[in-house]
Amino acid sequence: SINLAGMLCCGPCAPHDPPSLAHSNMESCLLEVLWFCLISGFLLAWTIYTLFPSAPDFIQDLLHYGKCKAVRDDRSWLRLFDIPKRWFSHFYYEGVVWNSFILLVALLSYVGGVPAAWWLQEGLSIITNYPVHPPSADHVSILLALILLEFQIVRRLWECLYVSIFSDVTVHVWHYVLGLVYYLAVPISIIAEGPKLDGTRLSVSDVRWSHVVGTSLFVWSFWQQKKAHIILANLRKDKRGYVVTRGHKIPYGGWFEYVSNPHYLSELLMYLSIIIVLGGEHYLSWVLQGYLLLSLGLTGWITHSWYRTKFDNYPSSRAIIIPYIF
Repeated sequence: SINLAGMLCCGPCAPHDPPSLAHSNMESCLLEVLWFCLISGFLLAWTIYTLFPSAPDFIQDLLHYGKCKAVRDDRSWLRLFDIPKRWFSHFYYEGVVWNSFILLVALLSYVGGVPAAWWLQEGLSIITNYPVHPPSADHVSILLALILLEFQIVRRLWECLYVSIFSDVTVHVWHYVLGLVYYLAVPISIIAEGPKLDGTRLSVSDVRWSHVVGTSLFVWSFWQQKKAHIILANLRKDKRGYVVTRGHKIPYGGWFEYVSNPHYLSELLMYLSIIIVLGGEHYLSWVLQGYLLLSLGLTGWITHSWYRTKFDNYPSSRAIIIPYIF
């Protein structure tokens, strides 16, 4: 068999180091650099949105999308970068295929005892710190995290196809590319810090209380996001279920009574549940959560401001994402 330990893009930790110190002894890998570039981009976006509200149009289009994005004249060169928001479903097509593949590889290795292909392991070692010694999470935790992620992506694809009612609004192509990159990077981020994909099987003794707590939080958040998307879709239907408008209305019910973006709140909670499932020492899962806090926080703030500007009777008690806090 091929020993890939010496082919890592970043030096491995010493075998005797505790998991909590795993990242401190490794150099940054390409995937981590990608996440921090995206985080830096959103920090810059927060700064521009806060300090320069009258930024040029091409900057505004990078910050806003969908209903919050200004409608440009057909003759504007900026229209060249507009794509339909309904193309968001492409993220989930890609995500289902890619995460299913990574999940299958993990199942074959951790359950079936079949080592992953050498080219896949070598690819992981080039863009991540794989294999991490010791791993940041055990076999059961990695598998469960990938399974939960699979449920989330499949449900979002189903909602895009059969629940959501898209208007004719557009998004900048940058948001489209960002979504495609995101759903490629997340499964890799999860599996990269797990046990080596060398065919070593999982142990039932690895099941812990954190798996139960994390899964329970995930199921609750999963249901709340599903409920929020149904509420949004029903705003464009009559009582018989027929689509009667493509316009926007004030949503009520569920977590909408507390925040303007309950689907973002539930998204943050679902990824927090994955951190819990992974045991809390999985470094890239924390980096991912930081990225989501910044990106969803900014998008939620813009959406909240749009609601308050468009509707004079918009409930003033609603927070942006986190009830009573933000």
